Amino acid sequence: IGDNAFYKSAVESIAIGDSVSSIGRLAFYSCNNLTSVTLPAQLSTLTGNLFYNCPSLEQLTIPKGVRTIESGAIGSCSSLSEITIEVTSPSLSIASGAFSSVPDSLFTVRTQEVKDKLITSGVSADRITLDNSGVVIEPDEFFTVDGIYYKVLTQPEGDAFGTVQVGD
Repeated sequence: IGDNAFYKSAVESIAIGDSVSSIGRLAFYSCNNLTSVTLPAQLSTLTGNLFYNCPSLEQLTIPKGVRTIESGAIGSCSSLSEITIEVTSPSLSIASGAFSSVPDSLFTVRTQEVKDKLITSGVSADRITLDNSGVVIEPDEFFTVDGIYYKVLTQPEGDAFGTVQVGD
């Protein structure tokens, strides 16, 4: 989906299929009637001003595949009360000001690392809830426990079945 794709459109609801891996800047800028968005699982970046001035948007779920949230990705969405970040990867990058002008939004995250990155980006800690129930770690995905990085093995050899790799 290209830059400015729905710029100031009257779209009310959109479900983006999983075959879409990128959405351009300002794609949903000033979509005043937009209330519901389903983002694709393969989306890797929330670009700058992706959802800016969408006053009817109430809830947003950021899918697990996202690795970068750019500055100003979500801003001035006055009804946005709930943002769920499904990302569990410690490699997630959240730019300072990524969530600008959404002072009443409450965030739900799946890992402490994502919570820490939100705080570093400028989100107040008292607006973030850590809920790691139901988190499933996929093969070849990294996760942390008490600051130690682990990786789930996809093709374990010998007695390694069911174990995790520590470090590189």
